[in-house]
Amino acid sequence: MMKCEEFELLGLDMDRADALPAEAAAAAQHAAGCPRCSALLESWWELKQDLRILHESTRLESTPARVEMRLKQELRTRREARLPQRTTRVAAWVLAAAATLAAAIVLSFFVPRPKPIPNVPADIRATEVSPEAVMERLNRHLARTVPEAMEPAMSLISVEQPGNGPGGVQ
Repeated sequence: MMKCEEFELLGLDMDRADALPAEAAAAAQHAAGCPRCSALLESWWELKQDLRILHESTRLESTPARVEMRLKQELRTRREARLPQRTTRVAAWVLAAAATLAAAIVLSFFVPRPKPIPNVPADIRATEVSPEAVMERLNRHLARTVPEAMEPAMSLISVEQPGNGPGGVQ
C-alpha cells in the first residue's frame, strides 16, 4: 500500500505516458482511500487544467528559453530535495536503534550477578527440600569448624523435633 509521502513524490507524474502503470494504480488506490491525498490530487488536476488554459491563451507568445530552463531546474531541485529527507529519517532511526542496542549490551555488564556462598561445603549447597537434612549437614560442618571453646554453645544448637525440646509439648 502506498503511503502519503510516496504519493507526494509521485505527484503529477502519475498520469504521464512514461509513468509505471503499477505506480499509477497504487497512487489512484491510495488517493481513493486517503482524504488528504485525494484533496491534493484534486488541486493538482485543477492546477494542470489552469496551466492548459494558460498555455492555450498564450500559445502564440513564447517564453524565453532561460526562464523556462530556470523553472524546470527549480522544480527538479525541489523534487530531488525531498528524497534525501526520507533517507536521512531512515538513517536516524537506524542509528537510534543501534545506539539503544549498544547501550543495552554495555549495561548488561553492570547487572549484579549472584555470587557463590564462600566456605560452605558443596554437599550443603546441594538442593534438597528436607530442612532436617540441611540442618544435619550444617551441624556436621559447624562441628568441624567451630573452635573447642564454643562446644557448650554448639550443644544448644541442634535440630529440634516437634514435641521434643524446650518449646515442644510432650
